[in-house]
Amino acid sequence: MWTGRQLLPLQARRWQGFLLLLLAAFSLASCSSGNPEFPRDAASPDPSGGQSAPQDRLPATVEQLSASVGAAEGSNDDDVVLLTVANRSEATVLVLAVTLYSPRFSGGTDWVPDRAGGTRLSPGDSLSVLAALQPVRCQEDPDHSEATIAITVDRAETGSLTVEVAAADPQGVLEARYQYHCSRKA
Repeated sequence: MWTGRQLLPLQARRWQGFLLLLLAAFSLASCSSGNPEFPRDAASPDPSGGQSAPQDRLPATVEQLSASVGAAEGSNDDDVVLLTVANRSEATVLVLAVTLYSPRFSGGTDWVPDRAGGTRLSPGDSLSVLAALQPVRCQEDPDHSEATIAITVDRAETGSLTVEVAAADPQGVLEARYQYHCSRKA
């Protein structure tokens, strides 16, 4: 026959099992904490035997950012172009500024975001912005070197970084603007 004294040890064993299971769950949860964007194994040992800081995964090379120039559809100003920056990296980029440099125009054509703090550009996305061209530099022997676009991005730990990439111009917008303005001056 069962008495209350025999039932107590059975209930105590069930509570012990439940508490052990709960303790194991909390232990496993605390082991996997950390920033998923920068896993612990992203750090690589340096030659001195210590651990280096996690790799900065923001784009910093030509292969990860690209840029192009296009016609600004719907713009009433012939000297306004469309600058497009594409993020081909696996990390979100905070774009602080975009500047077009061409030897055919005096100075750089700048775009800076309207709001402070830049514009976020997710992996695989692109940003298209309007920018006004600087005055044309008409020359007898024009410099036909390639235009470039400087993209300034924010790197949280190390500050801003400017990457200069070739400015693709598949529509020939810069050449057309140059020819138009220089033929009027002649």
